[in-house]
Amino acid sequence: MKSRFATLLFVIVVVWACGSNGDSPEVSTQDPTASTVAATVGPPPASVTGSASTSAPTPSRSAAPTSMLVSIRCTTAAPCEFTAGTWVTAGDSAFIPGLSITLPDGWRSNEQFAGEFNLIPADHPYDALKMWKDVAAVTSDGTAQLVPGIPRTPVGLTAYFQHDADLVVTKPATTTIGDGIPAITYVVSVSTKAKFKDHGCPVFPHCADLLTDPAHWGANVYGIGAPEVVRLYLATVGSGGADGHLFAIALDAPNAAELDRLTDVAAPIIASIRLPPVIGIN
Repeated sequence: MKSRFATLLFVIVVVWACGSNGDSPEVSTQDPTASTVAATVGPPPASVTGSASTSAPTPSRSAAPTSMLVSIRCTTAAPCEFTAGTWVTAGDSAFIPGLSITLPDGWRSNEQFAGEFNLIPADHPYDALKMWKDVAAVTSDGTAQLVPGIPRTPVGLTAYFQHDADLVVTKPATTTIGDGIPAITYVVSVSTKAKFKDHGCPVFPHCADLLTDPAHWGANVYGIGAPEVVRLYLATVGSGGADGHLFAIALDAPNAAELDRLTDVAAPIIASIRLPPVIGIN
């Protein structure tokens, strides 16, 4: 489940720990209490849809096929490690069953379920590529309330963020993601005038909440704290009508320079995304 400021808080704690004495200890990015599981590898399904079976083939890292299945839940306690190749989400509780993405070696996920699929590079553990569906705007001041009347569309969310005094939004640009899906992209950061009301903000009061997934995140929201920044890619996907959905990609980084690096690294990954013809309602 997405928790507000988890990455930022971890960065602050690590920096404090490393600077709290004369030593310079190495900081492990692996939780010593956590077990790491490999994402399930198996032959690609003939047709992966929203009703894909949740039964998984026996994990194997030998003779990897063209596509490999992500058919287990990835969590912070049990992250999924990915080898290079094309991975396909599968199972009723997966994030958009049938979504495929091609990754290089060295990426992992600590969120893969109906509400989010994130990817974290092992060599930059404070960066993340996050994928969401049908997210909605929340109040930026820390009260975490859904904002009524804001369409869950690229245009609707963009207009709301642009008029929020707690945020700084770069000029939106049109781009494409995946196999030619039109999208809007821009960078969001926290305004120096932000007055966040929740003292849980690690850099209080310079934090801002942005989004939630009402169907899957419960009371949790996505927020950032200065100098953390996020590049959003927002697109409308699906077969139309009742199957029209907002698809969001967020590149989250601890600062602007790191976001530039992550944007370059993530570009071929984002371009590799392929969505199923029908998104479904999970």
